[in-house]
Amino acid sequence: MLAFFGITMGVMDFGRMVWSYAAVSNGAREATRYAIVHGSGSGNTATVSQIQGIVTGKAVGLAPANTTTTVTFSPDQSAGSTVTVAVSYSFYPIAPFVPIGPITLKSTSKRVIYQ
Repeated sequence: MLAFFGITMGVMDFGRMVWSYAAVSNGAREATRYAIVHGSGSGNTATVSQIQGIVTGKAVGLAPANTTTTVTFSPDQSAGSTVTVAVSYSFYPIAPFVPIGPITLKSTSKRVIYQ
């Protein structure tokens, strides 16, 4: 019985981790999509805080305090430049028999700014 519950908890934690990674990855992609159409030529230039807000909004169910978002424009926000959104999340397993600290989940999205 103990082995059954141990395996069940492990499978549940692994599923939570995969779901969390999918949310982090989706947040990075959606924030990058927002940034590429809100360049300096669009008339409504995206700010770093707006882009970080997109990540937080798309990563539903993840603790915002455990999420770090880095936005980099190369060289600037004009058309033809690139935007890179890197998101990392500290995942904490809930299984009581896993004595490890947080597992860092990372995703990066990079695209060319259109406007």
